Amino acid sequence: MLRSKLIATAVATGILGFSGTYACAEEFSTRLVGFAENPSILSDGSGTFRLLVDKTSRRAKYELTYSGLSAPVTQGHIHFARSRVNGGIFVWLCQSATNPSPVANTPTCPADGGTVKGVITPDSIIAVAAQLITAGDFDALTDALESKSAYANVHTTAAPGGEIRGQIHQGDLDKEHNDHDNHDSHAHR
Repeated sequence: MLRSKLIATAVATGILGFSGTYACAEEFSTRLVGFAENPSILSDGSGTFRLLVDKTSRRAKYELTYSGLSAPVTQGHIHFARSRVNGGIFVWLCQSATNPSPVANTPTCPADGGTVKGVITPDSIIAVAAQLITAGDFDALTDALESKSAYANVHTTAAPGGEIRGQIHQGDLDKEHNDHDNHDSHAHR
């Protein structure tokens, strides 16, 4: 079991290009589709989100990939909420000129699809007063992830509230997640 976990971590580290400081990191991931939005969106778009969280260094490296969206991407985030519930944005994954991030060094979203990579630190966590998240609280990220109360969301000009979404789960994309909203996520119109 431990060997399998180490191999999986090594593979994830190689895929995402993470340094040795993430050797003990926990992996989280999701697939993003329009059907997981609240309310659901009929979109041909899809995406993946991978995250390696190192609690010791209080850093997380991520990779967000998406394609097939109906319109240019304006922003990408991690929101705090359970499946089928909308929650506040507490981490920006990417930004655009029309929707700038309040956090320095947030990568730019590829407008027509692609991959964006970045690092989340305590400085990346923004306040969500209504949900009692304070700015800089890295534990809010780990708590939300471990309780399955965080989702990745990509917003477009055609769907400003979000066009594709996925509830973030522990483990890699190849393992079956227990979220029925992402089950059969490959269905398109």
